[in-house]
Amino acid sequence: MRVTQNFEQTQFLSALNSLESSIATTQNDVSTGLAYTTPAQDPAAAGTVDNLNQVLAQSQQYTTNANSAQTSLNTENNALSQVENQLQSLYSLTLEANSGTQSTQDLGAIAAQASQIQNTLLSLANTQDSNGQYIFAGYATQTQPFNATASGAAYTGDSGQRHAQIAAGQTIAVGDAGNSVFYSPTGNGTYTVTANANNTGSGLIGASTVTNAAAYNGGTYTISFTGPAAYSINTVPPTTGPIPPAKQSASMDCNSV
Repeated sequence: MRVTQNFEQTQFLSALNSLESSIATTQNDVSTGLAYTTPAQDPAAAGTVDNLNQVLAQSQQYTTNANSAQTSLNTENNALSQVENQLQSLYSLTLEANSGTQSTQDLGAIAAQASQIQNTLLSLANTQDSNGQYIFAGYATQTQPFNATASGAAYTGDSGQRHAQIAAGQTIAVGDAGNSVFYSPTGNGTYTVTANANNTGSGLIGASTVTNAAAYNGGTYTISFTGPAAYSINTVPPTTGPIPPAKQSASMDCNSV
């Protein structure tokens, strides 16, 4: 095969253009700090980078969620700390009012302070975060959870507890619903103990628990003190037993809830 001068020139120009393109690519890599600027230049690497970017974006979202959760919990903690302070003040006022040494004017002043504390507690129960969301409203964050009533306050939020995902498969609570924070369950959450309307004695009920939840049928039971040292419960058959003689006779109803 005969190599002509025109062929040699064409080959030389082609090699020169390829070299210039390579130099331009290298200069671009150096100036941008990137191994490639379009996916077509390295499809496999581009796919890897895309996956890594998704992982990075997810990680950044987890960090954002965690920071937001921390802010929400700090807001709640601050509100509850103030609630505790207000309740301590109310307790002190109660002791002061019951001392028996206060004049009518003093009692009026104490009542005014107690009313102010009530308003403050209502305001704290309606605390909002920096986004204007009510932190004690459950899922209903745009609804004011507590409204003043003649007997105190009514809860209009729900029982939902909001959570935030801070890692793959891991979430944390970012607050508590107001009904669980400010309303205590009746009794111990399983049953209540109340005095019979006809009771003429006195009795003291201490801490109560259900030792065997599977055996508890949710019924209503009456504990009758048949004497200074004996009691009877209306189970089938009746449950009886001795009590310390120092205890006074009483009659109380134990009502399940």
